[in-house]
Amino acid sequence: MMLATVACDGADGAQGPAGQDGATGPQGPAGPEGPQGPDAFVAYALVLPASGEAAIASAFLKGTWDVNRPSTGVYCLSVDEADPATQPAVVTVEWGQSSGSDLLAFWFREGGDCEASEYEVRTYDFGGGSPVLTNDVAFMILIPS
Repeated sequence: MMLATVACDGADGAQGPAGQDGATGPQGPAGPEGPQGPDAFVAYALVLPASGEAAIASAFLKGTWDVNRPSTGVYCLSVDEADPATQPAVVTVEWGQSSGSDLLAFWFREGGDCEASEYEVRTYDFGGGSPVLTNDVAFMILIPS
């Protein structure tokens, strides 16, 4: 007896459920190293209090700095790599080298005690309740890029 094969083509069934995710493949090779980013600071210096002239700590120094102290608590700093007229300074107290309490150090842009080409920094001690200019404050001055 011979059977005949008959082709039937019916409608497609509904989509089945999604299968589980496969195993994670091996890590690809590392990409090339990116370019060097810009330096965060054009210049910086740690200024130390001293009984005579102010001093700059060579361990924390970038740039070519000069510092003088025309009066108590007033520092005039010049740096070859920056211009106070166009590049602001950030100043902060360095407590480990300072003496006193409630200390403050800041850039005084409109100070008038220094040359226009110099950054003027003032240092104060508020320990007695009122601000008093002092030479006992060490500070970091930073010139951002």
